[in-house]
Amino acid sequence: MMDNRIMQTGTSLSGNGRPQRSKIILIVLCVFFIAAIGAILLITHNHSSSFPRADQEQSTEFQGVDSFISSGLTTGQANGLVKDFSEFSPKAKTISIDPESLSPGPHDPNLDQPFTINFSVAIDSTHYKGTVFYSGLNTVRLVLYSGTGNPVFDSNLNH
Repeated sequence: MMDNRIMQTGTSLSGNGRPQRSKIILIVLCVFFIAAIGAILLITHNHSSSFPRADQEQSTEFQGVDSFISSGLTTGQANGLVKDFSEFSPKAKTISIDPESLSPGPHDPNLDQPFTINFSVAIDSTHYKGTVFYSGLNTVRLVLYSGTGNPVFDSNLNH
C-alpha cells in the first residue's frame, strides 16, 4: 500500500513534465491576454479623453461639447459642431459650452423637422447664445447669436 502511494506521488512529480509545462503555458497565455486587454483599455481611454477634436492640429481647447452627445447628438454631429465653431472663430483659445444651459427646443413629432438644442457658450471672453439644429445621424447646423440676440454665425450660410 505504501508502494502505491509512492508510485502515485512519484508519477505526478517525475513524469515527463507535461502537466507542469501545460500549467506554465496556460499562465503565460493568461498574462498575455490580461496585458493585451490592459493595452486596449489604455489606448481607448487616451483617445476618448481627447474627444471631441475635429482637427488634432488645432490649438483651441473645447470644453463641454460632449454634453451635446448626452442630449441626443451623435459623435459625428458633435465633431461637426467642433468644425463649425472652428470656422466661426479659428483663432480662439477656448470654446466652452455651459452643459447646464443645454435645453431642447420645441419639436412637433408630426412634422419632419430637425431637433434643436439651445445653449450658452463662451468663446474666449465673449459670450454667445446658440442653437444646434440636427437630424438623422450626420446632419448638424450651428447658429450663434450675439448678446443682443442678433445672429452672428450660421454654419449653413458659411459652407
